[in-house]
Amino acid sequence: MKRFLVTLIGAFAVIFVLDRAVGFMLKTEYEHTRYGAIGRKNEIVNHVKSDIIILGSSRALHHYVPQVISDSTGLSCYNCG
Repeated sequence: MKRFLVTLIGAFAVIFVLDRAVGFMLKTEYEHTRYGAIGRKNEIVNHVKSDIIILGSSRALHHYVPQVISDSTGLSCYNCG
């Protein structure tokens, strides 16, 4: 019985360590992705320093011109649609 418990605890320890290691690697790759929708999200969150940020679907992307908003308000604008 004692050997079974030690084996069970060891198995849980190995699973825990592997879970943490794989999770860390996946998180690191996710945060450094440059391409696709995730890369665009990372760029917006980490690098855009505009005063006005337009959020929304493709309709926001196609219907709002950041240059017009910047000229009207005097603030920097970025369209994340």
